Amino acid sequence: MTRSPRPLGPLLAAAALIVLSAAPSARASDWGDASIRLAAHSFDALERKDIETLSRALDTLVADRALIDAYRARDRAGLLALAQPRFQQLKAELHVTHWYFLDPEPVPTCFLRVHAPETHDDVVRRDTLAKAIATHGMGAGKELGVTAFALRVVKPIRDGDAVVGYMELGEEIDHFLVRMKEQTGDDYTLVVDKQHVDRKELARVRGQDRWDERPEVVLVDSTCPSARPMSIGVPLAKLPARGRVTGEWSEGKLRYVGGAFPVLNAGGHVVGALLVRHHVHPR
Repeated sequence: MTRSPRPLGPLLAAAALIVLSAAPSARASDWGDASIRLAAHSFDALERKDIETLSRALDTLVADRALIDAYRARDRAGLLALAQPRFQQLKAELHVTHWYFLDPEPVPTCFLRVHAPETHDDVVRRDTLAKAIATHGMGAGKELGVTAFALRVVKPIRDGDAVVGYMELGEEIDHFLVRMKEQTGDDYTLVVDKQHVDRKELARVRGQDRWDERPEVVLVDSTCPSARPMSIGVPLAKLPARGRVTGEWSEGKLRYVGGAFPVLNAGGHVVGALLVRHHVHPR
């Protein structure tokens, strides 16, 4: 889960933007700092809220006797038939895009992907699953795949006192940026380290190849995809945890200030950045 040392709460950051709007002499760095803090807290709050939502859904699923019995019987077809209607409901109501049944240690293989049932019996190595295995409790956080981030929550499947497997729900986090824009009015662009994604697959999924726009990172999602590319301004590894203002510019008669803060995966490693574009309204 993303850790944030930033001291301003979301309401205080929003209040800072309101105060700045009444200050004609406000510097770009002031606008940028407030927008970064507001974006960081909004991003963290959405992640925490969705982890709680997925966790509650998993509590119901891991207690479902019919699902447990089909999984214990190694009846993949029967388990899929039981799970598919539930998956469609979870997808419609909670944005769930992934549902896994995972075999226990020492070799955590995938018994069933409800969202992709043709692929199974491969070994799964993810930080969220490793946390669940280590504690026989919940593992949760963002994991970066070949094209996008997915927020994942994993919990053990128990038969009596014994842990017999693990169940995982996940959601792609594309909708985070849309929800944040609705809350703040700013635009956001999510970029990730190129070494973690597949160029061809990302271009296929996104319908365009934007690999060469930035030297180290590539765009995976944006609320303003047609806007001029924003830059982090420093190597990803040197982006401070509190974020940084990246500059000020004009597009026609509109004036903007930009900022960026690092995005961490479930293992606590910086794998990307969220860029903020704030429209500075003239008085």
